[in-house]
Amino acid sequence: DNFGTTVFENVQIHGYIEGESNTAALFSFGTQNGHSTGSSYTVELKNVKALQLQEFLTGIIADGKGRTAEDIKTFLKGMFEKALFNDFIKTNPMLGVQIPKHYRKHGTTLTLYEETSFVDSIRGDHYEPVLLFLLYSGARVSEAERLTISDIDLSSNTVAIRTTKLKDRVNAKPRIVPIFPKLRPVLEQAVKSGITFPYKEMANKCGQRFKKYCPNHHLHELRHTFTT
Repeated sequence: DNFGTTVFENVQIHGYIEGESNTAALFSFGTQNGHSTGSSYTVELKNVKALQLQEFLTGIIADGKGRTAEDIKTFLKGMFEKALFNDFIKTNPMLGVQIPKHYRKHGTTLTLYEETSFVDSIRGDHYEPVLLFLLYSGARVSEAERLTISDIDLSSNTVAIRTTKLKDRVNAKPRIVPIFPKLRPVLEQAVKSGITFPYKEMANKCGQRFKKYCPNHHLHELRHTFTT
């Protein structure tokens, strides 16, 4: 029974109940894919110390991942609050954890030359369809993951993009985006095959592929490029 599980970039975090009696609360956090950030632990939730969590987050910051550390801290705070509410722990160790504030930089757009070079470079790449979709629709990766064939309306030349930013995702109205000429072949192929973007770990994989072709930019900057 999970009460907190997430993956931020290459860092995995799990909080779960183990055993038939549901009395042993275990907590594990560490790394994925051989990434060197932080350490790996599997301990009873009640035995997790603030110092362990502090060292874990400090290691992530030292790896140049200040934004990731900030996101993980927010997640851990909520997870331990839930554990406290359910009487798995007596105190929240995150109350003793502090990290420097990360000042997030606003993204920059790709220049016309960079955009043209990027499109030429990814031709034939396994992730070409979704990368082009992000560039020509302004969608977030999380929104691309939720795209279904029924969201694509070739007759009206529009695509419905379902937001992941609102709390009430079920009742949130989708954002209707015109299918621009450069985007249409991507969606036509999706409709023809009956599949949108069948990739595992899309966010991580797309980010890695984009960095290969545009090392000086971040994946989210495709969204900024679209809006300009």
